[in-house]
Amino acid sequence: RGLSWEHPDSLPSSLHRSFTTAFDDLNEAGLFLYDVIQPGGQRLSLTMVTRTLIGEPGSTYRYLGLRLFSHPWCDVDED
Repeated sequence: RGLSWEHPDSLPSSLHRSFTTAFDDLNEAGLFLYDVIQPGGQRLSLTMVTRTLIGEPGSTYRYLGLRLFSHPWCDVDED
């Protein structure tokens, strides 16, 4: 339960490189965003962390009364 962190040296270098490249690409594409919430119905504020949702086209995730729409993990223009 909670966050599990593994030191990069404990992973195969190719796996670490693949994840680093993927996260860098997502970040450069601007897919990590702050969410705007309204705790207690008061003023609007940004969440403390950025997040993104990647999945099947049209899939959504709901939390804190927010609905996130996924960025497709495949090229939706492919036939």
